[in-house]
Amino acid sequence: MAKTKTHKFDEKLDITYSQYIKDSMEGEVALQRELEKVLGKEKTHKILREWSEKRTVEGLEKFLKDSGVTISNFEDFKNHMNGMWVSGHTPKTHTCETTNNSSDSVTYKVTECIWAKMMRESDAPDLGLLTMCDMDFISAKVYHPNIKLIREKTLMNGDDYCDFTYVWKKEYEFTGHRNSLS
Repeated sequence: MAKTKTHKFDEKLDITYSQYIKDSMEGEVALQRELEKVLGKEKTHKILREWSEKRTVEGLEKFLKDSGVTISNFEDFKNHMNGMWVSGHTPKTHTCETTNNSSDSVTYKVTECIWAKMMRESDAPDLGLLTMCDMDFISAKVYHPNIKLIREKTLMNGDDYCDFTYVWKKEYEFTGHRNSLS
């Protein structure tokens, strides 16, 4: 049986996670800073926030659908999150430990985040907070309307760690589709 040759576009790249993310972020940061100059910081940040929220909701909804992940209760969510922290690229881009795990809350303490490192090195933690860190709150709502994220610290802000405390409260108000913010 003949071996199919891989097209050059599909060949693997010999590059570190740091270099890949740095290369990706440098262009985005430069564009975002140019938009701030042209449109003003306030308008640019409004556009970036709306775009980031839309991308986060659509991306997570697609992931949940395509992967067959269903979050019906808090145990489902915790099982999913616990698996996420130890699979795929996440262990290579974050250092995380669970510091609280109860029936209605779970706290993850992230002491290393490659995106925070790269955005801080690019002198753009404000853009990182806006387009990345703040989206964690949006994601919580997409996973399930009863999940709320509470966070007091972020590496992006220069803190020693990010705290992700997810709580499950049945009384949270939510309008719209279960996995949508619309």
